[in-house]
Amino acid sequence: MNGRRISNELVGILAVGATLAGLTLALNGGLEAQIERLDGRIDRIETQMHSTNERLARLESRIEGYFPCTHGDEPG
Repeated sequence: MNGRRISNELVGILAVGATLAGLTLALNGGLEAQIERLDGRIDRIETQMHSTNERLARLESRIEGYFPCTHGDEPG
């Protein structure tokens, strides 16, 4: 009986360990997928930022064409 009790306890411990290992792997896989999604979002945001900076540079050039700014020539 003692041997069977130890065996049952060992099976229980192994089952808990296997469950925890499975949960850890599942969570890790979920985190990796979430990191990949966030990485994709960061890439899209960076692309939008570059596009916005280019548009701003073009607008600044157009504005300077309408209102030429001569830095350093202002009266003291």
